[in-house]
Amino acid sequence: MTAAGSQGMGSATSMGSMGMMGGSGFNIWQEMLAPTDANSESLVNDVLKEQYELVDEGSKWPTAANEVILVVDSKNEISDISLFALGLRTEAEMNEGMFAAMNGQTVDLSTRKSWTYDEIRKMEFRLVLASECYEKQADGTYLDLSTTTDGREKLYTDEERGFTLKVVGIARPKDGVSATTLSSGSIGYTSALAKEALKRTTECELLSLQKENLTLDVITGLPFKTTEEITAEQKKNAVMKHLESLSEEEAKAFLLTVMAPTPTEEQIAATLTQLSAYPDAMLKAIIEQALAQAPQEGLTADMILASPEMKAMVLSAIAVSMTQEQLNQQAFGNMTSAEMAALLTEEQIASLYESEAIPKDYSPSNYIKNLTLLGDVAEESPASIYLYASTFENKDLIGELINEYNASVEEEKKIDYTDYVKILMSSITTVLNAITYVLVAFVAISLVVSSIMIGIITYISVLERTKEIGILRAIGASKKDVGRVFNAETLIVGFVAGAIGIVITLLLNQVVNVILFHFTQIPNLKAVLPVGAAIVLVGISMLLTFIAGLFPSRVAAKKNPVEALRTE
Repeated sequence: MTAAGSQGMGSATSMGSMGMMGGSGFNIWQEMLAPTDANSESLVNDVLKEQYELVDEGSKWPTAANEVILVVDSKNEISDISLFALGLRTEAEMNEGMFAAMNGQTVDLSTRKSWTYDEIRKMEFRLVLASECYEKQADGTYLDLSTTTDGREKLYTDEERGFTLKVVGIARPKDGVSATTLSSGSIGYTSALAKEALKRTTECELLSLQKENLTLDVITGLPFKTTEEITAEQKKNAVMKHLESLSEEEAKAFLLTVMAPTPTEEQIAATLTQLSAYPDAMLKAIIEQALAQAPQEGLTADMILASPEMKAMVLSAIAVSMTQEQLNQQAFGNMTSAEMAALLTEEQIASLYESEAIPKDYSPSNYIKNLTLLGDVAEESPASIYLYASTFENKDLIGELINEYNASVEEEKKIDYTDYVKILMSSITTVLNAITYVLVAFVAISLVVSSIMIGIITYISVLERTKEIGILRAIGASKKDVGRVFNAETLIVGFVAGAIGIVITLLLNQVVNVILFHFTQIPNLKAVLPVGAAIVLVGISMLLTFIAGLFPSRVAAKKNPVEALRTE
């Protein structure tokens, strides 16, 4: 398996919760379709086996809850984003490629790396549920271990928490399959894993404890906030007490979160103009100082200066910071934190009080938030349902049933759904309609021109056959009979022209279908002319020629037979 411009480890590990089971922040996990038969021994729906094939003999479909597969594209490749999410690429490598692309530079592909199927199948992931991330402390509260490096290490190595997921197979789309269920670069897991995670969450002691305490936050040990209003004096006392616990510098920084003046766009632009005039050597020192305060892995001052886009973005951020510092200095100068605190308004005190920094005698969370935080879900109350229809007719039927249900219930009980196929087809239909309108315009013009030409040719025929018309009238033909002769001729011309057009279309369809299959490789994408449509087209051809010949036939019928016989 290969990926352009990729480097990294031969194996990787990742840890997370069911909500985002990728430690890198990209959700590449997708649940595979479960069998429709609840008694089936297989964990994978047959539809997936029809869409995908395993790439080698060592691969297999998952047979246990802790087994997953990696999905690759038809060339056994996955994107760099997927490699990063899998832990096979570092953030520094991703930044390097991104900056090269932003600068219009060619990405170096000589260092791209390939992984054998065996290396991929050795990959393991640790699944740690949200409810398992908390550890009880000596004071009875619970600490979220995932918030610290040491805590994450403990979660990863503790066999009593979570469980290990193993890659047992690599799947790719079969040749000729035009639509697939899973995305390339994703990790497919079974419904058995989802059920196991649900079971473990339900049995979690911390979650059960929280459900037993409706008014107490069992994580922090504080009661949930009640409806009792906190007075302005109580808020002020809490803020002042917190300020006393901070150093002078920390207290000023805390107060500036609500007291700092807001810089205008003109002030920021003026600072940015000054910065832009500095030589690169001075800018490098300023950027390095900014990176020291907010380090970014793999990002250096030289890389920023080499990219005009990155340079402009970073200098804009620095200009905002410098302008803010200047305004703060102008507004408060050498004032102490106590002097600044004396200037606080009631609204600013209320804002400071609501910040997480202020210790409170109640929990900042609530009962519902804690249940959500701990991953509490009910299998009978899913957040979303994916429906896969076997045909377009069944898809439309499902939509109609949902609409009928929504029409019969109140607003809060209505079902919100997204028909992705309908959205996609709507866009395609709009494009096709636009193309169709253009083609119809061309066809309409061609029909008008051809009808005029048929009328002219028929009129010329009338002029050339004037003596023949006279003979017909002389032997007893009426004006209507003469008109019928020319009308019959135009109908015959229309029929023959339509038939020739149908035959040519049928022959061209064979060539068009070969070309379509060559470029699309879609067997069912064929140009077809239905029998009914062919009959209608021939009828339209006859109707147009008949209409075009009406005027010449009337001219022929009205000719004086005596004058017609004298014509040579």
